[in-house]
Amino acid sequence: MKIEQLSQSRLKIILSCTEILQMNAQVHPVETSELFIKLITTIDKKYHFSVMNHKILMEMIPSVEDGFHIYLTLLSPIEKST
Repeated sequence: MKIEQLSQSRLKIILSCTEILQMNAQVHPVETSELFIKLITTIDKKYHFSVMNHKILMEMIPSVEDGFHIYLTLLSPIEKST
């Protein structure tokens, strides 16, 4: 997995086909959620890029050469209801 911080609010993640297969990712909602949580946890620990309490935009673009390019963009913080 390659991670590049494009800006303070945007990351680019490249997952190769081999890495995706090693993660045993399947198109099933529960397993996809678990994969996403693992990815977010890794990003938070290594890059201090926390998505907690933010709306996020996630774009996944397939690549013949690299597998998938995933762009995560932090949008506005989630307002707490009072």
